[in-house]
Amino acid sequence: MATAAAPREAADGSARAAILGATERLLQDESLDELSVAQILTAANVSRATFYFYFASKDDAFIALLAGFMDTFVPRFEAIVGDVERRRDPALLREDIAAWLAIEPPHEVIVRSAVEEWPRRAELQAVYLAGQRRLSKALAKAIDQDRKAGVALASIPSAQLAAGWMWTMERSWYEAVGGATHMRDLPAVRDALAATLVAAIYGR
Repeated sequence: MATAAAPREAADGSARAAILGATERLLQDESLDELSVAQILTAANVSRATFYFYFASKDDAFIALLAGFMDTFVPRFEAIVGDVERRRDPALLREDIAAWLAIEPPHEVIVRSAVEEWPRRAELQAVYLAGQRRLSKALAKAIDQDRKAGVALASIPSAQLAAGWMWTMERSWYEAVGGATHMRDLPAVRDALAATLVAAIYGR
């Protein structure tokens, strides 16, 4: 619960960034279930009052962390599929999608934790699924435009194709990051996902 007045250490907002940074670092070694507010306080070097000025719980802090990641990750994809000339060149689209999937290692933990936790945490689920819907909507729109232009295959309905690929991408990326058998070569998995999407849309 937020306090009525901001603690001194919260005045310039730097404490909020410290809390989020500490949460991300701690999740490298702890699950969200295992992580405690006390650990975050120590790692961020902030008081309990400051933590609760910004966040109602550790889940709330993680949701803010995920939302911040999505604020960059989702628009990058929208820009890729919104660039008509590049997306209609299969080689360029494969390159762009594979690069988009190359999430920087420090941030991989955000996505990994979100994939693990969204099915059982309602507020997190809302944020996560909103991001997935936005990604699917952008892809479906691009597919529809290219089908109308006669350059994309007319097969599976665009909304189903887009959503299906997004969920396939999520699971494949997660298994690769987790070191699943036959998926340990993460760059190869990213390339395969990009190639699969291009083939499904354009047939090449």
